[in-house]
Amino acid sequence: MYASATPSGAPAVHAEPTVTLALPKAGLRSDDARRVVGALYLADIAVPPHALERAGIAYRSPFARGPVVTLAPSP
Repeated sequence: MYASATPSGAPAVHAEPTVTLALPKAGLRSDDARRVVGALYLADIAVPPHALERAGIAYRSPFARGPVVTLAPSP
């Protein structure tokens, strides 16, 4: 990791990998974010499916093969 600034001038940390928990976050796939997140992974933290349903989130688990899924390789 190293620190710099985003296009908006705000400080940012450039990660080699970024792990997001439970659900993919759209902001991590934006053009600005792709410059700083590095490889992007989604990790399972065992959110109960009924909790997502109650929150109105349509969801199909991507974790059939393991607790971590690659969303985007290193740029």
